[in-house]
Amino acid sequence: MNQPSRKSENILIEASDNKTSIERLEEIYQNYQPKKIKRALARNPNTPLHILISLSEHFPAPFLENPILDSSLLSDNNFLLQIPKTALINILKVAESPPEFVLFALNNYPETDILTTVITHHNSLWNEWIKNNGNLSGADFTGADFTGVSFIHGNLSGASLNKSKLNGAYLIQAKLNGASLTDADLSSAYLIDASLINAKLINTNLKNINLMGADLRNADLRNADLRNANLENANLRDANLTNANLKGANLQGVKINDNTKIDNIAKLKL
Repeated sequence: MNQPSRKSENILIEASDNKTSIERLEEIYQNYQPKKIKRALARNPNTPLHILISLSEHFPAPFLENPILDSSLLSDNNFLLQIPKTALINILKVAESPPEFVLFALNNYPETDILTTVITHHNSLWNEWIKNNGNLSGADFTGADFTGVSFIHGNLSGASLNKSKLNGAYLIQAKLNGASLTDADLSSAYLIDASLINAKLINTNLKNINLMGADLRNADLRNADLRNANLENANLRDANLTNANLKGANLQGVKINDNTKIDNIAKLKL
């Protein structure tokens, strides 16, 4: 009983020693499975990169403790691209993840699981990124839950947000030109001065939304629920609001033209 235990301890010492040869570390990786040994390999700067990448998914915290992850390696896009997306998500869940991992993920994987992980674990960095250079144009976020999330100044042009939850979200001055938000929930969201030219908002829940100054030219708002929405100074030229519920909405200063379709506006007590 003592001999196997002593052998395991010896292997652990080898795996932890940065003087252990690359060949020996690779041999240990292939032949010894205990988690404590794998963790030691993940921390060892002499462990080959391909092994470190393999270990990063299940041992993200020890991987991030490896001194080999200096600024030069973290700025190497070729290295970062080798990390599988599943491993990257686990790395992002570690609070001490370097900003380089977070920014790489945002710039290369604009997908719901990546975004929600970053928003949850690195919110301040997310807010800075989305405000300064966040480009999510054309991304598919169908059915995503972004309740209360900040997309201030973000570019979501052409994005698919059908059936998504954006209630209470901050999209001030965001670009949503050509975005599809059919059946989405944007109740109580903030879209002040946002651009929604050609956006699809069919059957969308827009109750209590703030669209003050928003550009909704040629937007499709058929059957949208705009009860108590603030549309002050919004541009609704060429927009289609057929069967939209505008009860209690603030339409002060709204810009419309002959092509604006609001077929039931005369029946409403605004």
